[in-house]
Amino acid sequence: MCLDSSSPVAPFGMTEFPRTIEEQVVCSRASYTLGTMQITTTTHRIFPLVFALLLAPIARAEVAIDVEVAMLPGVPITAPQEWARRLGELGLARVQIRSAHGKEKPEAKLNETGTRVSVLAVLTPRDELLVPQHRFRAGDVAKLRAYFENLPEQLAEAGIERGAFRLTEEEFGLVFADLAKPLGISTKGQNAARLVSHCEREFRLPLKTTANAEPLLATAPPIELELEGLSTGTALAIALRTAGLTLRPMNKPTGSLYLEIAPYERSAEVWPMGWKPEGSPRLLTPHLYEAVSIEIEGYSLATALEALRPRLQVPVIFDQWILDRLEITPDEIEVKVPRKKTTLKSAIDRMLSQGRLAGEIRADDAGTPFLWITQYGPDSRPANQ
Repeated sequence: MCLDSSSPVAPFGMTEFPRTIEEQVVCSRASYTLGTMQITTTTHRIFPLVFALLLAPIARAEVAIDVEVAMLPGVPITAPQEWARRLGELGLARVQIRSAHGKEKPEAKLNETGTRVSVLAVLTPRDELLVPQHRFRAGDVAKLRAYFENLPEQLAEAGIERGAFRLTEEEFGLVFADLAKPLGISTKGQNAARLVSHCEREFRLPLKTTANAEPLLATAPPIELELEGLSTGTALAIALRTAGLTLRPMNKPTGSLYLEIAPYERSAEVWPMGWKPEGSPRLLTPHLYEAVSIEIEGYSLATALEALRPRLQVPVIFDQWILDRLEITPDEIEVKVPRKKTTLKSAIDRMLSQGRLAGEIRADDAGTPFLWITQYGPDSRPANQ
């Protein structure tokens, strides 16, 4: 039977439902006149049920994705059309639906040039679409879209070892080449924006500022610390922190490596204000652990640390952002250390505790030690790398 224009239209533009999952009957009608009699003939053609949806180039992603769906026996009769429609709405380059050949399993491959992904999916009698490591049902279109959007990057990343910041060893080396350089300009009394401009000129990697970070950078307070001589990465991270900003390497999209300045987020992985020394702090700064006779009385914490600076032989750097938030002012904290024989580190720890602070020996990106002073909490944790 061939349906005319007044008959209900079958799904996906069919003139009749397929008699089996393997066949679709397509009717064509020809009319001609012989005398006063009009004769209509109907012919039938039978062919395998194959849908090939070639989508317009504007809908294609940067990496083209071809999907071939293998139907297992027992698939619901309307499932091929319905899944063809769903897949056709996802911006894929090509979709083909056919019967399964033997025991086919889902798989996905990226071509050598990284420009095209080929996916073999399996459609089951339960109306589930199986792809590598996932299965989707009719109501999972949004999840299926996300799966295909992330698939090219997942395949490209397969077998690649990544460490901190999702960087490969080579990428980390490029980042360190910029950030381990000693900072060659004075920072005291300057603002973070000037330091950023200096780094933009000096770095080989691009340095980008997010849109929501620009107002914070533009209104950053003057830097009260002298960071000249520290590695540029550590100095920049400390200076940005005073404005509530952070520095982090980025490689998204994959292959686009740059440094990003963004507002502080507690859970974000960011470039640290110094690293945990590879060895013991005692080995890195042995003079701080030598026995000395010391007595301090009638001085503020800031004045006492400044008086001890020549003996410390390392930069003393306050976590100004934390101190400002907690309204801790070192100039107003009176400290006292009774006369006794002790180490400089112990004496410093005692003074800091009187101001609800703590000190930690850290190393900058080049391995140079400095004394970091903060109050530990969820926004200021000990160095752990």
